[in-house]
Amino acid sequence: MTHPQSDKPVLYSEHRKLRLAYFVTHPIQYQAPLLKRIAQEPDIDLKVFFSSDHSVRGSVDKGFGVQVKWDTPLLDGYNYEFLPALRNAMEGRVFGSTGPLNHGIKRKLRGGNFDAVWVHGYNYLTNLQAIRVASSMKIPVLLRAESTLHDRPRSPFRLAIKDRFFNWLKPRVSAVLSIGEENTNYWKHHFGDGFPIFPFLYAVDNQYFQRQCSAASNTREEFRASLGLEPNRPVILFSAKYRSGWSLPASYQIRRRSTRPLSADCRRWRTPPNARSPRQRCSAG
Repeated sequence: MTHPQSDKPVLYSEHRKLRLAYFVTHPIQYQAPLLKRIAQEPDIDLKVFFSSDHSVRGSVDKGFGVQVKWDTPLLDGYNYEFLPALRNAMEGRVFGSTGPLNHGIKRKLRGGNFDAVWVHGYNYLTNLQAIRVASSMKIPVLLRAESTLHDRPRSPFRLAIKDRFFNWLKPRVSAVLSIGEENTNYWKHHFGDGFPIFPFLYAVDNQYFQRQCSAASNTREEFRASLGLEPNRPVILFSAKYRSGWSLPASYQIRRRSTRPLSADCRRWRTPPNARSPRQRCSAG
């Protein structure tokens, strides 16, 4: 792996770990096990730089309108640091979607003597600053994002602006990390078929959930009874936060192939604009 503007490869061996800096907005619950796992690799020295600590301290989730604080460890098992902030847009202190604005990135990269920089997302000012600074220091940048070509409507004007932005971004990135096929198509569309793309799919900590499942099995029937579920009734559990414009999960289509009704309280689902109501969706088929 090399920087786009340098022919000097990143070299490491069993006697020298690859020093990897990771920039992300805040501790994310589903990334914590991944970071802990990467930190266990014998040839990687990981350092995570967070822009904000709001997920650790707790904050108001606008989608739910309630105070949220995770009850699982978000910072265990890996080396991390919170960047000094000039402002914290994630807590509503300023308007807009530019995210936290931090400083000291160049000093952190220079002091850490990093071989590569991994950035999660490109729509926040601090992330763009990390990309710009790392590129100026000839440090290879690995970019990971979750966008697809059809995740939201984009006007011709917005697409034109985005094309100009990616013209600026592409020479500053050494490779992108794809979370799936649609994400790969997104990067190929904006960066070209020949741009380096490495698969970096989301993963599940199976051992953790197997332990929790085993512990919960002791009170399984009591819990089902507390929800008013009939014994041995098939249940499909789908957990997500639905917002306006999002469609309901395809699990409702299972009703078409099932002789038994699904265990779902249809009244709890939000209805996207111009869509059939959840009750209509549940009863269809």
